[in-house]
Amino acid sequence: MTMYVDNQSLVSLRYLKISAANLNGSIPHQLANLSNLLHLDLSSNSLSGSVPVSFGDLTFLTHLDLSGNRLEGVVPKSFGNSSSLVQLDLSKNLLNGSLIVGCPSLQKLDLSRNRLTGTLPNSLGKLSNLEYLDVSSNSLEAPIPGWFWDLPRGLKFLNLSSNEIKGTLPNMNTDFERYPGMDLSYNQLEGMIPVLPSKLAALNVSGNRFSGTLSFLCQIDVSLTFLDLSNNLFSGPDCWLKFQEKLVVINLSDNRLSGKIPSSLGFLYQLQALYLRNNAFVGEIPMSLSNCIF
Repeated sequence: MTMYVDNQSLVSLRYLKISAANLNGSIPHQLANLSNLLHLDLSSNSLSGSVPVSFGDLTFLTHLDLSGNRLEGVVPKSFGNSSSLVQLDLSKNLLNGSLIVGCPSLQKLDLSRNRLTGTLPNSLGKLSNLEYLDVSSNSLEAPIPGWFWDLPRGLKFLNLSSNEIKGTLPNMNTDFERYPGMDLSYNQLEGMIPVLPSKLAALNVSGNRFSGTLSFLCQIDVSLTFLDLSNNLFSGPDCWLKFQEKLVVINLSDNRLSGKIPSSLGFLYQLQALYLRNNAFVGEIPMSLSNCIF
């Protein structure tokens, strides 16, 4: 079904949602004439072509969701002109080129599962209100710029996973207002993990080339619930007891951990999943783990 827009009858429209409606063809450029539009959702259709450049001129638009279509081309630079856009979801499309976004009011930005290349642009560093950032499953490859890690204090979720990002991590000292989740998995990051923000609810750095000890965990406070360090080159000591009240999942598989399995793992009262395979542990399973049911 092709989408048709009658500007005269819809001139006062503020909310338009036509998701999962089997729409195909290109997005009508006439939508940009709906100057009072606040919320536009055309997600989960089969729309093709490019994202209309004119959408950046919708003065009052706060929410734009075009996810789950077949849109191609680049993210329009015109979005940088929008001072009202709060949520932008262009995920699960075929967008390519460099990541270009500069909407100063953005709180949620989802560009995951596209074909974006290059590095994270400077404009991201100006999004002081950002709470949710997902650029996973693209082809971003350059090292993460140092300025990027001066993350907004209100951040709730950061996902850079399944790209080709290289390099090391700097110290990250952001004092978050909440406890965000951070997913850096399946990139080409390497070296030792430095100082991380103390407030984290979930941390996934699996599928990289990180090495060194697990001492960085001692800087994270007790609210951590999910931890995946698998498929790296980690070795060395731990401080598991501090997480005994909330940690639910630990994945340490496919590393270079050696010696005896820490008995302290058996005192993590909320633990539901523990993965230790393909390491160099020796000796018997600690008695503290004998009563655990996973």
